[in-house]
Parts: sequence; structure tokens; C-alpha cells
Amino acid sequence: MFMKIRDKFNAEFHMIFNKSHIFYTVVFLIIAAILGLCSFSVDNRTVGDISLFIATMFFLAFFTLMILGIPSATQNFLFSTEKIINLRKFGFFVFSLILGLILTWIYWAVSDSIPIEFLRRENLLPIAVIIIFLGWNMIQIFFIKTIFENVALKVDNKLLNNNDVSSISKSTSFIFLVIALIIPVLMQIATFIGYWEKFDPNQTGNQDLFYWFVGWNVLMFGVIVLVSWRLIYLFYLSRKNETYNVFSSIFYIFIWLIIWFRSFSFINSLKGVVTISSSDVEVFEIIIDILLMILTAIMVLRGLGGKIYKLRVFNESNLPFFLFAFVLFYLEGQVVLITGSGVIASAFSNRTNISMYNNFILLIVTIIFYWWYSRYVLEKHNLIVKHSFKHEEVIQIVSDFKEYLGQRGKLNLNAVSETDMETFYRIKKLIAKPEETEQEVEEEITEEKQDVDNPITEE
Repeated sequence: MFMKIRDKFNAEFHMIFNKSHIFYTVVFLIIAAILGLCSFSVDNRTVGDISLFIATMFFLAFFTLMILGIPSATQNFLFSTEKIINLRKFGFFVFSLILGLILTWIYWAVSDSIPIEFLRRENLLPIAVIIIFLGWNMIQIFFIKTIFENVALKVDNKLLNNNDVSSISKSTSFIFLVIALIIPVLMQIATFIGYWEKFDPNQTGNQDLFYWFVGWNVLMFGVIVLVSWRLIYLFYLSRKNETYNVFSSIFYIFIWLIIWFRSFSFINSLKGVVTISSSDVEVFEIIIDILLMILTAIMVLRGLGGKIYKLRVFNESNLPFFLFAFVLFYLEGQVVLITGSGVIASAFSNRTNISMYNNFILLIVTIIFYWWYSRYVLEKHNLIVKHSFKHEEVIQIVSDFKEYLGQRGKLNLNAVSETDMETFYRIKKLIAKPEETEQEVEEEITEEKQDVDNPITEE
């Protein structure tokens, strides 16, 4: 059983905990922990510069390992499964690390003499890591939603048959709709009542902060009305299409948990250090953020492989190095925002300010994402009428229609070959025309010459 679980895990996540990769994974985790500790040094540009140097050096080291992992000849050395670490594996890593150190030191040394100011170290690197930090956070929901979607789909398949229009299916889908509408309201009411004391001006001595708290809760109830209307509208479309489901309601509940967490984190960060007993809550936020980041990284690693294996740069062995390098720059983005580096002054001075702005942005992104994706995902699973089709879906529909006519004796399937279908698809620009070989091109040129030399004349 353990071997099966291990093999399944390695297959899904590209062997990052296998003997072939665990050495590099441990190194990555150690450097990530060091960068995390650097973020606790508030408004210290020296720490920011040092951490940026370290992050850049290891970024280049992992990037070098990714390049070295392309040829199949090097994979036996880089990813040996005999031992967790051996002399050759260690040698390759030391080489990549020394190369990263030399390149980083050269860049630091010649940075001031670069004629293009933006390409200098104090401009380019801090801005780059901050963009990666903010960008990763904003696309996080696009990877986490895959888990939500899969779970919601399994629950829907377990409880309902989409082709079933019985009263039981109608009642079940309606009950889940009501539950989905009630949960956000109850959570927000509980947050307002349970957190009231933390913002009580008699406790904090800050009346304006209390007004912010009340106003923010009013705004969140407005958000609940907005997204609830979207859910009700989608339920109506499903009922109109006679595809009753609980998928939409389950997916909505999952997304609302993210919305609530970002909303709660924002108002708690706004409170800052005013509240005496905020340390436990801040620790909770940090833990959840770390878990979300790990979850996102895992989903990126799991989903990225199938999308980029078409590029010859990547294979199942060297792909983790790409993620390791990317995550290090993500972590460094937060360090730079806190400590400052180069032209970036200490932008926020502490985690609380970063958390406040970051959670506000992510809250807006999540709401917009749900508004768009909630309809798209229902169309994708044929739970509501589609307004657009991909090329692959059109091809499948045409093929199904051919089979439909053949089964009813209205079309001779033997007379319609696959070549005929492919020709039709090319005419309609549904599939690309295959690339011609040199021999085929030469034959076409020869035929064209023959047509010119021997023109057809009419009688």
C-alpha cells in the first residue's frame, strides 16, 4: 500500500520526494526558510539586499539544473535513484551553485555601469520579484479552483444523475441551493458578532476603526447579495435546461470560504496592532496563507507538466527546478516589500500592511473570478446551455451527429470515411493542415510543372 501511494504521489507531482529529487527539494526548503526568516527584519535594506542576492544565486542555480536536466545523458547523474545524494549529484549541484554565485556577483559588480537604468540591479530585480509575488497571489485562485471543481463534481455525481428530472433531483438541488445561500450569511453574522469586541471603541479607543469595521461588514453583506443573485440565476438556467445539479451550490460554498477568509484577513490587518489579542488571529492567517501557497505550488507542479511538456526544455525530471526557482523569487518579493532593496524603499514596513493590501486585491480577484467562472464551468460540464464551443467540441458534435444519422439508417457510414471527415474539418478551419514533407512538396512542384508544360485544351 505504501509503495502504491508513493508511486502515485511521485507520478502526480514529478517525483519531488523521490530519492532522485529529495536532495534538491531539501535544499530548496532550507533556502525558502531562510528567506522567510529575512522577512521578519523590518525596514532593513541590508537584509533585503543580502536576501535578494541569495534568492538570485539559487534561482540561477536551479535554472542551471533545469537546463542540465534536458539531455537524457545527464539524467542518470542528476536524478540517480540509487542514493539520495552521491558524488556526481552533489558535484552537479555545486557546479550550478558556483555558476549562480559567479553570475550574480558579476551582475552586482557591473550593475552601476549598465547604460540602461532599468536593467540595473537596484531597479530590475526588486521590481521583478514584487511582480512575481503579486502576480502569483492573483492567479492563485485559478489553480485552487481545480480542487473545488473536482470535489463538487464528485458530490454531484454521487447525489444526482444529471439526466434525471425527477422530483427528488429537483428537491435535492433546491435544498443545496438554500444551504449555499444561508452559509455565507451565517458566517458573516458570526464574524460581525464574534469580532465586535475587538473593534469596540471602549476597548481600542479608536472610533474611526470601529466605523471601518461596521462599514466593511455592510459592504460584505452587499457582496453576499451580489454573488447570491449570481448563484440563483445559474440555478434558474440549470432548471431551464433540465439539468438539476448540486455542483453549482457546492462550488459556490468553496469559493465563499476563500472570499470570507480574504475579507476577514483584510479587516484584521486593517486593525493592525491596535487590538491587544490579535496575535493568535495573525498566526492563523499566516498558517492559512502558507497552506494556500503550498496548495497552489502543488497544483502548479501537477498541472504545469501536461501543458509545457510540449516544449523540449522540460521533462518530468527537470520540471521541479522551474517551480523551485519561481517560488524563491515569490518569497523574495515579500521580503523586498518589507525590508526594501535597491530603489524599492520599505514599501509597507511590516507584514500587517502587506497582508491588508494583498488580501484586498485577492478579495476583488476572487469575486470577479467567481462571477466569470461560475457560468463557464457549468457550460463546460453541460449543466447549462453553451454559448460557445471549442474546436474539439465541434468536432465531437459533428462525429456524434454522423453516428446518430447512421444508426437511424439515414446515412451510409461506409461511404463517409475518416479522411472525408478530416477534409471537412480542415475546410471549416477546425483542425490545422498537416505539415507537408519535402517529398510531398517536390511532387506538388513536379505536378505543377507538368500542368504548365502540358496544358489541357478543349475540343
